[in-house]
Amino acid sequence: MKIWQRPVLCTQDLQDAEEFVIRHTQQDAYPSMVGEVSLRKLSPKLNEKQLLCVGGRTQTEIWNQPTIIPKRSHISILITRYYHHKLHHMGFRSTLGAIRENGFWIIGGPAAVKSVLNSCIGCKRLRGKCSEQLMGNLPTERLEQAAPFTHIGADVFGPFHVKDRRSEVKRWGLMITCFYSRAVHIELLEDMSTDGLIQALRRFMALRGPVKSMTVD
Repeated sequence: MKIWQRPVLCTQDLQDAEEFVIRHTQQDAYPSMVGEVSLRKLSPKLNEKQLLCVGGRTQTEIWNQPTIIPKRSHISILITRYYHHKLHHMGFRSTLGAIRENGFWIIGGPAAVKSVLNSCIGCKRLRGKCSEQLMGNLPTERLEQAAPFTHIGADVFGPFHVKDRRSEVKRWGLMITCFYSRAVHIELLEDMSTDGLIQALRRFMALRGPVKSMTVD
């Protein structure tokens, strides 16, 4: 009984497969180069591997002519995705530069690369705009013209460790802000009890005047 073994692919096999796919893609897209407006400025020529390449004045052994890839072809999408992921999701200019540097010339390159990058899920996660929370309407107290500290909001911050004779005690701060003028008044709290808060509010009203409304969290 013969056991089937998977053939081992070498570099030459991969290069032959790549040339075969590109050659058939070019033949399907450009059965005859006569009248092809998109190829007119590229001076296309066939190389020794029968691949359609960009012509020009640099036909030497040092500089290889880029292979022409049709714009609306599946292989152009695969090539763009490959170099885009290889460059860790960089912009379309870097991706297009990497494609041309590695010997591929996609017809309408910027537009073709942008269309692929616009559908990239990774780029949408990395460069997507954060949603902004719609703020609610301001309360009437913030817009009503009134004397300072007529409508107030209050909050407590602390504690702070302070010295009292030979002992160390805790103290809190009661911050009171005016809704209209945004002025701030701070009172000292000796403890967090209800009586301590009431005494601080009485001292505040004795200095600033009566309060019409008070908002706390």
